[in-house]
Amino acid sequence: MESEALRLQLSRCAESLDDPTRARGELQRLRDLGSAEAEFAAALFNIELARRGDADSRTHLATHAGVLLTFWRDGSGDALAN
Repeated sequence: MESEALRLQLSRCAESLDDPTRARGELQRLRDLGSAEAEFAAALFNIELARRGDADSRTHLATHAGVLLTFWRDGSGDALAN
């Protein structure tokens, strides 16, 4: 995680997890950063929202898991997770 913008947006996403409507907006801003780190983190946050019962995240759970699987397959997931 190199950029301050990414760090700030990750924090905003974490703070919004109890409010799925707000979280979706924060996650969009995270994805808009356009980095691999942002895409990876957005998938993790969406899976957490699904775990917490958010219907929209549950509906797209396979998509979010697929994003993480792509990072795992190409070998970059471990570095991003760290």
